[in-house]
Amino acid sequence: MGGKQLTLAEKWQIDAEAYKKGAINKTSVPQCAKCRYVKKGDALHCNVYKEERKPGYVMFPLKECPSFCSDDILEIDVSGVKCDKIYGGVFGFLSYGIL
Repeated sequence: MGGKQLTLAEKWQIDAEAYKKGAINKTSVPQCAKCRYVKKGDALHCNVYKEERKPGYVMFPLKECPSFCSDDILEIDVSGVKCDKIYGGVFGFLSYGIL
């Protein structure tokens, strides 16, 4: 019970070593329910596979769908204080040199 909790870097190292030894990462659940291209109520087709049926490896999760795009997209606002300081410092420095 008194074992050390592994850091994220240590967990990644363990995973990397396991992959080198031949471990594979299996998909256990179809991603269709969380994909932005899903058609509700249609298990065989989506907005990517309109005419043909979804491949068997996608419907029966053997590997990840090549067209998967998460419905829950993380939006990151990059215009923050740090960015403003960097650009302000660079362009402010240039404007002082020009004037």
